[in-house]
Amino acid sequence: MSKVKGGRGFVFVLFIITLLVLVHLWQKLYITQLSQRIHSLEETRKRIEEKNKRLLIRWAQLSHPQRLEKIAQRWGFSYPRPKNVTFLISSSPQVGPGRKADRKNR
Repeated sequence: MSKVKGGRGFVFVLFIITLLVLVHLWQKLYITQLSQRIHSLEETRKRIEEKNKRLLIRWAQLSHPQRLEKIAQRWGFSYPRPKNVTFLISSSPQVGPGRKADRKNR
């Protein structure tokens, strides 16, 4: 009977060692997959940052005041004369960048 107990103990130890090796291999595989995913995401981030830089430069070019004035002149626009300007006085709070409209009072 002692031989059977010893055999079971050996099988149990062998099972635990096999289990630990499989867990170790799974972790290595998982880490490799995560590393590849991180690398892929970093490359995507770099491409997006470069595209963002190009778009910001293009936006700056398109919104340049001299360019807009040339286009406006081609279309026949001109600066308003002082007599063509009407100032409106409003009693409601101004809504602009960084401000929210107060809808309770309206």
